[in-house]
Amino acid sequence: MSGDWAAQFAEALTVEVFHATDTGLQDLAVAALRSLFSTLYPDTPQLHQISHSKEEGDVDMTLPENEMVAGVAVKVVENSLEELKEPDKSNAKPATLVLNALMSASREWRLIG
Repeated sequence: MSGDWAAQFAEALTVEVFHATDTGLQDLAVAALRSLFSTLYPDTPQLHQISHSKEEGDVDMTLPENEMVAGVAVKVVENSLEELKEPDKSNAKPATLVLNALMSASREWRLIG
């Protein structure tokens, strides 16, 4: 399974946050980013069953391969941080909203904030 869809989806939502025509659309894009990040990077990794039978006893489990989506958040963070470094700061608010969506996607961060 390719992680290309996730990168394209994250990019489209990020563009919508930075160039929203109204705050309602921007809010929806931020919420969608938060959901996307929660899905791509769950707090508790899902386990996949490999084999199970009464004769074998224990169930063998393994973690799923998430390497294809690993770079999605990295790219979003790098782009947002670059915008925050710009001297005019015109995109500081959208960059902060995108970073907040990423951080608040984690259940642990939601408990702190």
